[in-house]
Amino acid sequence: MVVEDGTGTIGVKLWTEKILHIPREGEWVSFVGSLKSFQSNKFVSANFIRVITDHDQICHHFLQCMTSQNASGSN
Repeated sequence: MVVEDGTGTIGVKLWTEKILHIPREGEWVSFVGSLKSFQSNKFVSANFIRVITDHDQICHHFLQCMTSQNASGSN
């Protein structure tokens, strides 16, 4: 799956057969994982992926992005 959050896109892979719900295109998801590289392609190896049902989480994510950018001194 490819995810996009307004700051960029990246592939996300979940290496398990225990997927409770496969997200549909356009659904908002949350995931935790680590950045990996294979044959010069970067992707996230996810520990879990879940569909967001509380849309306050989306606002919280964008606030975290802005805070991280300001803390790093980026313009």
